[in-house]
Amino acid sequence: MEAARALFHSPEELRDTREIYLLDLSEKGACLPEPVKVCLYALTFRLGTGALIDPRGVTCTVTELAAATGLSDAAVENALCVAEAHGWIRETSDKEYRLTVPGEDIGMYEYWLQNLKEPVRDTAVYQRMRDQLVAATR
Repeated sequence: MEAARALFHSPEELRDTREIYLLDLSEKGACLPEPVKVCLYALTFRLGTGALIDPRGVTCTVTELAAATGLSDAAVENALCVAEAHGWIRETSDKEYRLTVPGEDIGMYEYWLQNLKEPVRDTAVYQRMRDQLVAATR
C-alpha cells in the first residue's frame, strides 16, 4: 500500500508539506510542551504514509514513535493526547493520524454546516434544546 501512496506524493510535495507544517508549529505551537513538539516533529518524517490520499496522513504506532523520539510509550501517548487536544493532530483510525494546524479547517466545516439543506430533523426537539441552552447560559 505504501508504494501505491508514493505515486500520489512526490518527494517535493512531501518536503513542502513538511516545511509548511513545521513553520506553523514554530509560529503557533510555542506553548506546547517540548515532548509534544518532538513527537510532532518526528511524525513529519512519516508524512504521506496514511491510508488516505492525503500528504498530511501518517501511520505510526506509539512504540515506533517512542523509539523515534527517545520518549517512553506513556510519554508518547500523553503527548499525542495533548497534541490532539490542542488541534495539532487528529486521530483518523488506529495508529493513523492527520497532522493538522489548530483552526485550519473551521471555515470548511462551518461552510458545510451552513449549507445543509435540512439540518434540523425534529423542529420541536431542536427548539426545546435551544431554549434550554439559552436558559443554561444566562
